[in-house]
Amino acid sequence: MEPIPTANHPLPSLASLQLQYVGKKLEDLPTPAVVLDRAVVKKNCNAMLDVCDKLGVGFRAHVKSHKAGLPSCRTREHVLYGVPPAQCAIPRLLHLSSILAPGSLNILIDNIDAFNKMSKALVEGEIGVFIKIDTGYKRAGIKISSSKFPGLVRKVVGTVGETFRGFYSHYGHSYAGSSEKDAAHGLISELEGLEEAAAEVDEVYLRLLKSKMVLTVGATPTATAAQNMLSGSPRAAEFKTLLNRLKETK
Repeated sequence: MEPIPTANHPLPSLASLQLQYVGKKLEDLPTPAVVLDRAVVKKNCNAMLDVCDKLGVGFRAHVKSHKAGLPSCRTREHVLYGVPPAQCAIPRLLHLSSILAPGSLNILIDNIDAFNKMSKALVEGEIGVFIKIDTGYKRAGIKISSSKFPGLVRKVVGTVGETFRGFYSHYGHSYAGSSEKDAAHGLISELEGLEEAAAEVDEVYLRLLKSKMVLTVGATPTATAAQNMLSGSPRAAEFKTLLNRLKETK
């Protein structure tokens, strides 16, 4: 394997950033610039975490890697590469996996041919795998109705075994919605898609797993819709019934 370059576009040091910006007035900042109110950010984060606690679900933070530094070495946090990777990304992912805690790095798969080409590296690198399903966005993911879906599930679970994490949906077209009703529809559609996907993993393959499958959803509108499910949404009862069924998934 060719050595991985240490940096293509070196990030500035913290000391350099502090020297440039600490103490500056807003009117002195170069533009365009992003200005964040930490109190508002903290409030919004706590609100989302509070909703997750009340619903009894976990929270998966979604951040852009170019907006943050490399995760700390040997971190115990799980990192998910946010799109099904191209073959050329595998060496970089293996490098990243080698400096994180074992099993911390995860990828998305939606194509059996791509999986076959990278499966050996995934097993050797202890890289976790989510199968990405298409719940209507049509950008990435495999449709549950596809004739190739059952074979992909069997191949992935049968190959990686306990490092199969579960199923992932990103209802990206929810950004085109314009109402609370639209967002609620998106969230419930995602959960229904995950329920159908999880049913494809039968008892034979469930025995290969050491923990319950993770079923993960959420573009910003659909994640925010979860808050409305606690505050009188007309579809709250339907949502909670579906969520409780998903919690029973093995």
